[in-house]
Amino acid sequence: MNDVDNNNSNEKLYNIKIEDFESKGYSFSYSLYNRMSEEGKNEADNLFDGIPTDISLASKFMKIISEKCSKNDQYVLPGTAISEAIFRILIENENRPMSILEIHSKLTNVWSSVIYLKNLSETVVTRVLEGDNQYGFSSES
Repeated sequence: MNDVDNNNSNEKLYNIKIEDFESKGYSFSYSLYNRMSEEGKNEADNLFDGIPTDISLASKFMKIISEKCSKNDQYVLPGTAISEAIFRILIENENRPMSILEIHSKLTNVWSSVIYLKNLSETVVTRVLEGDNQYGFSSES
């Protein structure tokens, strides 16, 4: 095995631990629904009655976000907090684990036109993912 393969196998991957998110008193499905574009909400409204809190809706909502909502320029705005932007990137990726480099790259692409500078170093992204947060960020090696 070469060094590159060895580094990749030890690389931490991050996603949202839904149980941690919900243990803080939040509904994961409802939080996803609230982050959808109007087009996404219109599609999602056909999947439930009442308030969308059923966890079984989460994967369907993430698929809608990935296929529709994330294509909208308003999905992650320049003024969005880094932790919220990371949350949105992870749900856009349907909560499949992502590396720091992948998350950092997405953030850089989303905010490439920002006139004011944000500290988007990989170190900052790591601190946000590993620090205390309300989003349930979790790592696996």
